[in-house]
Amino acid sequence: MKSLTCLMMAAAIFSFSDNAVTANDHVEQNTEPAKTILTVTFTVERREGAVMAALFDNAAAYKAGEAANAVTIAVDGPTATAVFHDLLPGRVALKVFQDLNGDAVMNVNPFGMPVEPFAFSNDAMVRFGPLEWEAAAFPVKAGRNVHTIVID
Repeated sequence: MKSLTCLMMAAAIFSFSDNAVTANDHVEQNTEPAKTILTVTFTVERREGAVMAALFDNAAAYKAGEAANAVTIAVDGPTATAVFHDLLPGRVALKVFQDLNGDAVMNVNPFGMPVEPFAFSNDAMVRFGPLEWEAAAFPVKAGRNVHTIVID
């Protein structure tokens, strides 16, 4: 279970840009040929709403909340899947929440604690303060890559 401090800090670090796209849309990040594909499977407890995921391709963007790509995936079963195309090999990290009420915002209570499920890549746990890039970042190599995130 996430501590009060952890939950309060998590609410402050989830911000998604207004250019979120659906999982089937393609967002071009560069003009080079496609090199890396990342398939992310999200496991959810509640089979409702949508998973909103922001992918970051460097530590500075992660800290600033400037996603390289963002997706929204409808939840209709125990898992939801997103595919990110045209990534460059390197390290990436994801910030994710399950939007249960369809307002495209991670809702919090009056104390700043999230009231919607959230997670990070590597299933990294928030301890004290915002989750650092190093805890959530993982390598992607040229070709196909897979990653799983449990949202609770």
